[in-house]
This record gives sequence, structure tokens and C-alpha cells, in this order.
Amino acid sequence: MLTEQVKTGQLPPVTQRLPKELLVIPPLERIGKYGGNWRRAFTGAIDEQNSHRLLHDHVIYYDLDGQTLMPHIAKSWEVSDDGRMFTIHLREGMKWSDDHPFTADDFLFEYEDVIVNDQLCPDGVPWLKTGNGDGTM
Repeated sequence: MLTEQVKTGQLPPVTQRLPKELLVIPPLERIGKYGGNWRRAFTGAIDEQNSHRLLHDHVIYYDLDGQTLMPHIAKSWEVSDDGRMFTIHLREGMKWSDDHPFTADDFLFEYEDVIVNDQLCPDGVPWLKTGNGDGTM
């Protein structure tokens, strides 16, 4: 779909849609070959993380050592001294695949229109719970 939009001039080529501050993740062994089949194991209905690993990018993620936090969508972050407030700095010029800017407003939409929407998330979201109830943005 996006290729067709580029061909008709509705969308700029992908090289013009890249952010100013690229995230480059070096390959472990070598750069892969595009195409082919990807075979994966799935342990069953309880393995919800299986699909989550494929369906979204992370603001911050763990490096392969499982201990080192790495920037992903974020370029950097700060945590308040009491550990209750996180400030995330996004990489400049990030865009969605349709060329619309990706900004802090996208996080606000997720929170205000999805997470605190009782019809969509009647129990809230576990990762935003605190000892005193739901966290806030």
C-alpha cells in the first residue's frame, strides 16, 4: 500500500521519511537476507508476549545481556530521584510510516483515549498500576 502511494506521489520515498536521529542496531553476526520464511515457536494461549514481541517497538528495551537498558523509540530518558517520574526524550524527526510526525501527543492519545477509557480497558493496565491505584501521565 505504501509503495503504491510513493509511486503516485501521495507519499515521499522512505529515505525522506526517516528521522533526523536514526536508531541503528548492529547485527549480532551478519545482516540478514530480506524475504523468506520466519518460523517461530508459540507455547500456547498463555504466551501473550509472543505476539507482543512482534507487534510493537519499545520506548526503552533491554540489550541482549538482559540487564542493560537501551534507547529504542526514546533517544534518552531521566528518572526522578524518588523513581516516580520518568522523562522521555524522543529522537528528532520520527514519523509514522504514512509520514505523519510521531510525537509526545501519540503517548497522550494512548493514555487519554485508550488506557483510561473504561469501555476499552475496564480494569486499566497492569503496568500502570501503583500501590495507590493507577499511575498518571
